[in-house]
Amino acid sequence: MGTTFTPVANHFRIPHELSFGGAANAVAVTDDDRVLVFNRGGSPSVVVLDKAGNYLTRWGVGEFACPHSVVYVRDDAVFLVDTGTHRVEQRDVDGKLVRVLGQQGGAARLSGDPFAQPTDVAVHPVTGDIFVTDGYGNARVHHFDAAGRHVKSWGEPGTGPGQFAIPHALCFVDEGTLAVCDRENYRVQLFDLDGTWLEEWHAFRPSCIRPGQGPLAGLLIVSHLHPPRLLWDMPDIGHSVSLYDRAGTRVGGFGGGPPGYGWDQILSPHFIDSDSEGSIYLAETTSRVLAAVGIDRPPTSNSSHCGNGRCTRRRSWRNDRGIPITGRRRLHRHARGGDGRWHRDRPVHRAESRRGRGSRRRGGHRA
Repeated sequence: MGTTFTPVANHFRIPHELSFGGAANAVAVTDDDRVLVFNRGGSPSVVVLDKAGNYLTRWGVGEFACPHSVVYVRDDAVFLVDTGTHRVEQRDVDGKLVRVLGQQGGAARLSGDPFAQPTDVAVHPVTGDIFVTDGYGNARVHHFDAAGRHVKSWGEPGTGPGQFAIPHALCFVDEGTLAVCDRENYRVQLFDLDGTWLEEWHAFRPSCIRPGQGPLAGLLIVSHLHPPRLLWDMPDIGHSVSLYDRAGTRVGGFGGGPPGYGWDQILSPHFIDSDSEGSIYLAETTSRVLAAVGIDRPPTSNSSHCGNGRCTRRRSWRNDRGIPITGRRRLHRHARGGDGRWHRDRPVHRAESRRGRGSRRRGGHRA
């Protein structure tokens, strides 16, 4: 499709006293392009920023154990998946709790029952039915009706069709088809709403999948985690984002170069989303990723790291219309960029910098 993306430096501005603690873990974009960051580090909470990167508010402080994913759906509904409490919460955009799926303490590991460390959620655009990947303690997808009643579940550990090795994220391809990131089987599997297997595509360690918005409508955006240690410095293996058409053909993307902390580099994009202008936001993992591959993190500094020594930059990339894309435990914004080149700028961690410059998304086995 000829779309190019450029990282947007210095886009996000959050208060000096607010830190993501190395874990701007997940990101979602609302209908009016507000950016919701469900962060795991520091004091877990949801941070709300406007399209221009300005801090608006924060809610849910102290109410989450281990934030994992956030999804915005119509009518200002926000769904949040907490692997620590084994629950999926629905809240409004101001943080008011609407309902909870799952029980504190969760189900027994590999019991097949909801939930044992769930990973992501998708809501049907017409019926409002809810689908949840139960990825770390189970290898299942759970289906609930719009009232929250359990309908059915499917999946089991394995490598065959309909089996999973960490179902990590999911979204709707259309009203009758669900795409699931089968992360450690290196593929995306497609199912109908009854759980019948339809097809699969190869994808390197797919961590998140989301439908494109605005100019990216009709495409699926997939983030790819970092590779194993032996492949860490090899080009075009992980550390990237891809655009796929509905048939599973890769038609674009960015990243894949040497991993690192530069504004033109990606370490391990965890969750992603896009806005009405086609810019992509990435919430990345950092310190856990580096520990997993045996690489020391950079030394702490006031300009780029928070006090606990974890990198907390937030970035975004612009598309070719000058629109942002954001990612990682650093939060990034990638905009579709004018000349299609990666533009390097100094890393600015707006949340943690002593000057208050803004920054904006776990690695290892459980991200």
